[in-house]
Amino acid sequence: EIFDDKLKGKVAEDLVTMGQLASRHPGKAIDNLMNLLGVKGNNRGPFVRAAGMLPDIELSANGQPGNVSVALTRKNRLTTREGKIYAPRFPKAQNEGYFVLITPNGGNEILALKRANWPSLERRGGR
Repeated sequence: EIFDDKLKGKVAEDLVTMGQLASRHPGKAIDNLMNLLGVKGNNRGPFVRAAGMLPDIELSANGQPGNVSVALTRKNRLTTREGKIYAPRFPKAQNEGYFVLITPNGGNEILALKRANWPSLERRGGR
C-alpha cells in the first residue's frame, strides 16, 4: 500500500506487482524505484537483492464442487537451491512457502486450507 500520495502511479502498489516488475524488467524497474524512494549508497545492494528475490507467481484453479485443483507456478527462478527467502531479521533461515485458501464466492468461511512450498532443487536432483 502506498502511503505517500506523491508516489501514487509511480511505484508498484504492492509486493505482488513489485515481484512481477523485478522479474520481468529487473534493471530499469528496480533502479527507477530506488531513485524514486531515495535509496542511496550502501542501501542499494540489499534493496536490489531483496527486490530480486520477490516471487512472480501465477495461480490457476479449476474444478467442481468437492474436487478443486490449484496450480502455483513461479515464473522467475528461486534464488537459492533450498528456496530460502530474504529475511535478514529472522534468527533462522526461512523457506519460501504459501497458504492456499479456498472460500465460497463472497463468503467469509474457509472451505479448505493447504500449505504449499516449492521442492528444493537439491531434492529434485539439481534442476
